[in-house]
Amino acid sequence: MVAWVTMIMSFWLKYSHQGDVELTPAFRRSRWVLIMLSLWLSWTLFQVMPLPVEVVQFLSPVAADIHQQASKASWVTISIDPNATRNEFLLGLSYFFVFILTLLLLTTSNHVAEFVRWLIGIAVIQAVFASLLALSDYNVLYESDFAHGTFRTHNPLAGYMEMSIALAAGLLVAGMSRSQKHSWRVRVRSFSTLMLGPKMRWRMYRVGGVISL
Repeated sequence: MVAWVTMIMSFWLKYSHQGDVELTPAFRRSRWVLIMLSLWLSWTLFQVMPLPVEVVQFLSPVAADIHQQASKASWVTISIDPNATRNEFLLGLSYFFVFILTLLLLTTSNHVAEFVRWLIGIAVIQAVFASLLALSDYNVLYESDFAHGTFRTHNPLAGYMEMSIALAAGLLVAGMSRSQKHSWRVRVRSFSTLMLGPKMRWRMYRVGGVISL
């Protein structure tokens, strides 16, 4: 994920440098959020930077004591597990890039709706795949006693299903008709649309997500 998101962000920066794209109003309005996220990432990165023991002793005495017990190095990090903190930084950076790309690329309501449909479609595939693996008791990717789909554990799958169910509900609410007519023809047409139209498809997708949970 980190590699793919970084590559997509690199392509956007390349085209932005060439003047082919411009910042969207949504990106400009989110500058304070971006600043706060940048500060959070900077603090995470700061924790894996080697510092003199005296500085670490001032900032985090517990971390300095643990480092001194493990080794007598004169330069240590605030984090007691730099590798884990570094991985968390890369993961947070990828989420930060996803947020930026969302602000820059989803410029219209149609773009947002299409992106949400893709997320829900992927969730349906995950739900079907996870359910089939759980019912067949055959693990293709990872050993687990729970339905997990292509994720390593079941918790990320559950979180993704909850998000997709909420997105499907949002699409249903956004597509509700505001017509005030009550003739029998309108009612028959509305019922047919309800049973055969896209709303029923989104309801079925929500049912699949609930089943996988």
